[in-house]
Amino acid sequence: MRDLNVLDSPIDPAYDDLARIAALVCQTPIALVSFVDEARQWFKSAIGFGASETPLNQSICAHVLTQDDLLVIPDLTADPRTAGNRLVTEEPRIRFYAGAVIRSGAGIPLGSLCVIDREVRPAGLTAAQGATLQALARQLSSLLEHRRSLDRIAQRESELAASERRFRVMTAAMPQMVWTTRPDGYHDYYNDRWYEFTGVPYGSTDGEAWNGMFHADDQERAWARWRHSLATGEPYEVEYRLRHHTGIYRWTLGRAMPIRDAEGRIERWFGTCTDIEELKQAEAEARKLAAVVETSKDFIGLTDEAGHVVHLNEAALRLVGLPDLAAARATLISDYFTPESRRLVEAVVLPSVRRSGW
Repeated sequence: MRDLNVLDSPIDPAYDDLARIAALVCQTPIALVSFVDEARQWFKSAIGFGASETPLNQSICAHVLTQDDLLVIPDLTADPRTAGNRLVTEEPRIRFYAGAVIRSGAGIPLGSLCVIDREVRPAGLTAAQGATLQALARQLSSLLEHRRSLDRIAQRESELAASERRFRVMTAAMPQMVWTTRPDGYHDYYNDRWYEFTGVPYGSTDGEAWNGMFHADDQERAWARWRHSLATGEPYEVEYRLRHHTGIYRWTLGRAMPIRDAEGRIERWFGTCTDIEELKQAEAEARKLAAVVETSKDFIGLTDEAGHVVHLNEAALRLVGLPDLAAARATLISDYFTPESRRLVEAVVLPSVRRSGW
C-alpha cells in the first residue's frame, strides 16, 4: 500500500466513476472503493456513504481479502462474521454487502470494490451483476498500476530535471567551455563560457555548425578525429584554432568522453574546449630559444643542482670532445675545468647558484 501511495490520496474522479457504475449495475445506494492497511480501511471513493474511513475491526471489506474474488453476504445480521459489526447494529445499519477483490499487479489483495444496501437481499446479486462487479474491480486494479506508473514517470522526470539543474550549475562554474552531444554526435548544449569566448548567438552552433568556428586548415582534421570517436567510442582529443569573438583564432584543446549506460551503450558525449593559446606561444618561444642555444657557437650547458650535466649544445660537445648528449650526461660540469678552476666552481660558483635558486 505504501508503494502504491494511494492511502489518504486526493479525490480521483476515475475511482468515483467506477464506484457509481457498480452502484448503478447492482442497484444499491452505496458503493465503496476500499483499501485496507494494518489499522483501518480507507475509502478512495465513497458513494452514498458519509465516512472516509473506519477502524479495521469494523471493516467488512477485510473479509473479502480472504476470498478468491467475490464475497456476497445477503443478510449481514445473520452472518456470524458481521452480525456484531457496529455498522450493522448502529447507524447506518447496513444489511447487504457484496465485494470484489482489488489486487496489485503482483496479485496481492489490497482492498475491494463493494456495494451495500440497507435492505436484506436474499437473492444477493445476479450472475451478470457479480461478473460486472468483478470486472470493475479489475479495472480498479489496472487504474492503480497505471497511476503508479505515472507517479514513477513523474518521479523520474523530477530526478532528471534536478540532475539537469545540477549539471548546468556545475558547468557554469567551470572555466572551460563545456558541450554535450547526443549519441550520434549532434551538439545540443554549450555552457556560457562557449558563448562568451566565441561571441556567437545562443543555439547557433547546435548540431554540426560548430565546425565552422574552426580555422579552415583545422576543420577536416578535427572532423576526421570526431567521426572516428563516434564510430569507435574512443575518447576524442584534438588541438585546433578556434575563432575568438575578437575575430582572431586561438589555439584550443578539444576533448570528449562517452557517457555509457549499464549495458555499455553510449547515451551522450561530454566534452570540453580549453584555451591553450598562451601555452602554444610559450612552446613556440621555447622552440626559438632551443634553436638559438643549439646554433650558438658558444659553450652552453645545463646542469642539475649537484652539478651533473643535463644538456650541452653542439658547440659545447665539440669543445669538450664528447660524441653525443648521452656521453655528456655521464659527466659533471666541473670535469670540464682545470683543477684550479674546478675548485673555484665547486667552492664558489655552485654554492652561489644553489643559494640563488635553480
